[in-house]
Amino acid sequence: MSIANLASEISGKLGGANIGGEIAVGVTSSRGDGPGNLYLDVSGRKAEFKNDEEGSKQLAEKAGEYLLELFKDYNGGNGDYQGILRASGSIEALGQNLEYYEGTYKALTGTAEATSEFGKQIAALSTQWQTAIDKANELSLATDVLNSKRDEDIAKAYAARDLQVRGFDLGLDIRSARATGANDTALMQQAALMQFDLAAEQQLVQAKAALEALGKDSDEVATRIVRNEQVLAEERLKIQQDYSDQILGITRKTAESQKQAAQSVLEWLNDQALGTSSSLSATAKLAEAERQYNAALASGDTSSLTKSAGSLIELSRDVFGGATDAFAQREAFVRSSVANAGLREAQGSGNADVVSALSQMVTVLQQELQALRAEYRAGNDEARAAALSGLAK
Repeated sequence: MSIANLASEISGKLGGANIGGEIAVGVTSSRGDGPGNLYLDVSGRKAEFKNDEEGSKQLAEKAGEYLLELFKDYNGGNGDYQGILRASGSIEALGQNLEYYEGTYKALTGTAEATSEFGKQIAALSTQWQTAIDKANELSLATDVLNSKRDEDIAKAYAARDLQVRGFDLGLDIRSARATGANDTALMQQAALMQFDLAAEQQLVQAKAALEALGKDSDEVATRIVRNEQVLAEERLKIQQDYSDQILGITRKTAESQKQAAQSVLEWLNDQALGTSSSLSATAKLAEAERQYNAALASGDTSSLTKSAGSLIELSRDVFGGATDAFAQREAFVRSSVANAGLREAQGSGNADVVSALSQMVTVLQQELQALRAEYRAGNDEARAAALSGLAK
């Protein structure tokens, strides 16, 4: 190491001490046939030595002494450095004392500047690459690739750090979503997707590093990473579909529950209107029964239809009398309508046996209804004929 570099290094260790002055090393003019002497000039402190190996050694030792004297005369810096200078009898001793001070002493007393492990990692990367770049410059070699690789390594380190920090933050978000949304499927889906996205990002980084470590070129790595991303997209979509199906099931279940509740209320109201505690007259009850029957027939609800049909037939008997033609026709009509509704349901189900049985029932009921109507018309005709005969007499 040159004397100037040594002075610069010690100055840095002493907190940037500037001792000023000039440092000169050279060879005096030769006299006769012998070589000139080595000379040293450190800010006015001068000495000469024989121009041989021993002289060179003596020059180096004297240079150290002169530098130490200059630094001891330096009044700047903090008190710690002044004490270290006074206690150091040689340049070598000064170096050891400064190493103890910056390393052991500051670490034990807590006065060392805080440097994170990540900061140390970045500094080590920079130093490693900068050493190679400086050497390449010294040899007049191209440094573009070295600079690019250095920047790439540093960028990877920052990306890994950012991913780890993001993982910490997302971990808290996921835990919060699960804690507050234990009964909320949408929040649980959000938590599951956040967890998947984080794991997917980490997996892609690891996959890329593993493929590069196996010696795969950039095209092979890119092809496999793209395929990996496609699989991850399929897996993410499956999570969304599963939760969508779950949400749809819950929605349907809720809607069905609400429908059943509303139906229960409606049935109670209908029963109250037609029951023994109703304040309606017999004819008003019959009108209400007809309304309920028509509503059930229009809705296609066979359960409500059969119940309202039963009530309509029963109230029709109370109003018209069980042995009257009017009641017989109404009963046949209602039974035929219910049978037709059942037939339509059976045809939709594709059950051939049920379709056949209901078809036969519909045919029989229609025949009965036609017969009743014919009988009713015939009876009316006889009554009109008898009336006309009485008038003629």
